[in-house]
Amino acid sequence: DRPASKYARLDGLPVVTKHDLRAALHEFPLPAYRGKVFKVHTSGSTGEPMVYYRSREQESWFWGLRLRMWNWAGYQPGEPYLTLNLNPRTALRKRIQDVLFRCSYHGFNANSHDVEAVVRDLRRYRTPNLIGYASSLFLLSRAMRELSIPNPGVRTILSTGDTLLPNYRSTIEH
Repeated sequence: DRPASKYARLDGLPVVTKHDLRAALHEFPLPAYRGKVFKVHTSGSTGEPMVYYRSREQESWFWGLRLRMWNWAGYQPGEPYLTLNLNPRTALRKRIQDVLFRCSYHGFNANSHDVEAVVRDLRRYRTPNLIGYASSLFLLSRAMRELSIPNPGVRTILSTGDTLLPNYRSTIEH
C-alpha cells in the first residue's frame, strides 16, 4: 500500500514503474496493434536508460507538444538551435532530424564538455536557442561565468531531461 496523496481521486490507481515496463518490454507492441510504431530510447539521465514504443499518432502528439512548448519559450520553427545532450547522436534518423531542424548538437556532461566549441557554434550559426539537460546548461553557464565569456546571442533556453534545481536555474539565468 502506498500513502494517500493530495489527489485523493487518483489514490488506488496502480503505479507503473520503469522497472515494471522494462520487465514487460517483450509484451510490446501489442500483437493486435497493426500500425507503425517508433522505438524510443531515453538517455538515462535520471537513472538507467529506457526503451518504449509510440504509435504514429503518439509520435505526432509528441512533436506537436514539443514544438508548442518550445514556442512558448520563444523558439520559432525554422530558427537554428543548439542542443546539449548527455549522449552522442549516432542514429541516421536523428542526424537527418538535426539537419532539417537546423540543430547543432553537442555531447556535454560532467565528464565531457568543451565550452569554447559550444560558444563558437552559437556565435558562428547565430543561434538564438539553446536546449539541453538542466545539468549540462548549468555546467556551460558556470564555465562561461568562470571564463568571463559573455552571452553569445542566446535569447531562449529550454531545459529538458533532469531536474532544473534552484541553484542550476540561478546560474543559467545569470
